[in-house]
Amino acid sequence: MRQVRHPDVAEQIKLDFRIMRAVGEFLDAIPGLGWLNLASSMEQFSHTIASQTRLDIEGTHLDLFNRNFRSLRASCGFPEAVLKSEAVLVESFEHGQLATRFIGPFARLRARRELERLEVASRPVRSARSAAPCSPRARAAPSTC
Repeated sequence: MRQVRHPDVAEQIKLDFRIMRAVGEFLDAIPGLGWLNLASSMEQFSHTIASQTRLDIEGTHLDLFNRNFRSLRASCGFPEAVLKSEAVLVESFEHGQLATRFIGPFARLRARRELERLEVASRPVRSARSAAPCSPRARAAPSTC
């Protein structure tokens, strides 16, 4: 697999973050919103996103991932970085199966249980008073029984 960073994407991201940082600083200046510390959050977020545009860093992370999980190499494969540069990353191709093949049955079971929980929760709860059998006199007035 190969990844190629589109031209000017780094500059576009820098512009986007300058705008977001300015909005964060504006909102931080509004009384009562300073506790959000949006400008600082935008700064941290921008570093995280900017590092992902550097494909050489992503390749280094892939190398680290392979080192950390080398004991599993016999039972499952992970792509390896074949070529790394700031704008291009070429990875080996690994045959495999989609994780959804294994996760799908559990997700459907969880969804079914959640649906059952919601159905039980949406049923009207009968109070002890309404659960008691109605007297003949109360049956005559259906609104009270």
